[in-house]
Amino acid sequence: SLLNHRFNLAMAEYFASRLEGESADLAGQVIAGFRLATGRQPTASEQMQLVAYAREHGLANFCRLLFNLSEFIFLD
Repeated sequence: SLLNHRFNLAMAEYFASRLEGESADLAGQVIAGFRLATGRQPTASEQMQLVAYAREHGLANFCRLLFNLSEFIFLD
């Protein structure tokens, strides 16, 4: 439900459009999205993997991925 529910799909599209306004390049958009979703900067390894994912699957799918991270769902 968190991955494919139409509400989550709509929010991922909305978040992706917000990120497009945050930065002109994909790497900057990924960093901004990760920071907003988790409250921290991605490590170099995370950044490399997430940019590759966003490049292959699109920014909206990257946002869906963020919404399903344990750091986003659970509060420690």
